[in-house]
Amino acid sequence: MSEAVDPRGRRVALKELRPTLVADPEARRRFGAVASMLESIDHPHVVRMIEHFDDDGRCVFVSELVGGGTLRQRVQAGVTPEVACALVLAVASGVERAARAGVLHRNLKPENVLLTTGVAKVADFGLTEIVSGDRTLATRDGTVLGAPAYMAPELVRSETPTRASDVYAMAAMLYELLAGRLPFPDEGDGLTTMARHVQEQPVDLVTVAPGVAPSVAGVTMRGLAAAAGDRYASADEFGTALADAAATAWGAGWLRQTGMTVTASEAVTERLRATRALEVPAVAETLAPPAAAAPAPTPAADLGATMAAPAVAPAPPPASVAAPPAAAPSPRRTGVAIAIAVAAVLVAGGLLGFLLTRSSGPSTTTIGPKTVNVDGATPWTDTGLVLKVGDDVSITASGTVHPNTADRSSYVATPDGVPNQPGIRQFNVVPGVDHSGLIGRVGADGSPFVVGHADHFKATVAGPLSLGINDRGLDNNDGAFTARVTVTRR
Repeated sequence: MSEAVDPRGRRVALKELRPTLVADPEARRRFGAVASMLESIDHPHVVRMIEHFDDDGRCVFVSELVGGGTLRQRVQAGVTPEVACALVLAVASGVERAARAGVLHRNLKPENVLLTTGVAKVADFGLTEIVSGDRTLATRDGTVLGAPAYMAPELVRSETPTRASDVYAMAAMLYELLAGRLPFPDEGDGLTTMARHVQEQPVDLVTVAPGVAPSVAGVTMRGLAAAAGDRYASADEFGTALADAAATAWGAGWLRQTGMTVTASEAVTERLRATRALEVPAVAETLAPPAAAAPAPTPAADLGATMAAPAVAPAPPPASVAAPPAAAPSPRRTGVAIAIAVAAVLVAGGLLGFLLTRSSGPSTTTIGPKTVNVDGATPWTDTGLVLKVGDDVSITASGTVHPNTADRSSYVATPDGVPNQPGIRQFNVVPGVDHSGLIGRVGADGSPFVVGHADHFKATVAGPLSLGINDRGLDNNDGAFTARVTVTRR
């Protein structure tokens, strides 16, 4: 990820697809489709996609810049069980909103949950889909995309992902927050970890962490069921069950006491109200309705209600709420054929490492666009711009340069060719440069390169940028090119 400042003066985050993906027409199509769906989502627990662009061989997401660290840092520091449940409720709310817009995450992990001022935001929706399409996490070269420690068994088997696949990852994160360890600890061998998701049942949470409330442990273990049909079917169902379980464990007001802000759907909000987790007004359901197969993007429908931590008058005593039953222990997941056609596994952020060109550093500075008049009878025109190594330079040009009427013995090559002789390349063009009217160089002794109608390049040497005409006999030309030069510096 790199940082930039947009035209409105906002600091934004940029994530760029690698050239190998940009060169894949199908991945590029999915990039546009996923980005358009994400731009329709405006939700407090989803990192907002501001815009995207696919231009000049680059595919870039532009999103809000979120400071404050990631959930991974909170895992390492340790949190109370109440805060753990509040964090996962927020994640579930964001995942539900994205799913109703047609986007599954498929790579949920603590590194993709960003934290700022008591609010959790989920990042990197749709990236796995751009790479692998709708059926598998295996790439063409056999590499598996995703974090093995949080990967649902059906994803390990390269089966079709569902909303329950994201539930599994959320349950794995909740298990880790509550127990201080993963359901299947990653010992550095991603393939072994993935196989354990398919072949084994995780140790019951109350055994690993006896202090965890049975009601919360039961929800967590059901979320980790091996068969997708035995889990909660959606993030909303998972969140509703977790809200009930937390109220059973800690009573009224538990969410207020965490200091977290959670914005939930109507279903989860009602459970929090009913169990006196906090007092919130009744609201209309505004999340898009669940879709069947291949959901289409929906307008930017939004939230149920926001639950913060203000002091409120106590509500009437709640009706008794039975703790959700713990998932019945299932036999070891043995005898299952593991269809893992892989040669390597990307772990601990490997998806983004594969998918995105990531960089960090100071904010981006844009110089220009600067307009430069390049006269047809001038050898080189100084643009007044001094490039540094690594600068991104974009040049566009328009205009016409042609031989004057006094001497037609020596032609100049132009972007559109000499009049009546299209594409002509006479003996007097700069050596080593193909026919094109506008050329450039960096430094007084730099090698000339073609600009033509437009060029975009990254400076590999430093020095003043000059533009010229692709002709040696410069005393017999009329006209000029108008060049517009923009330099982006990080």
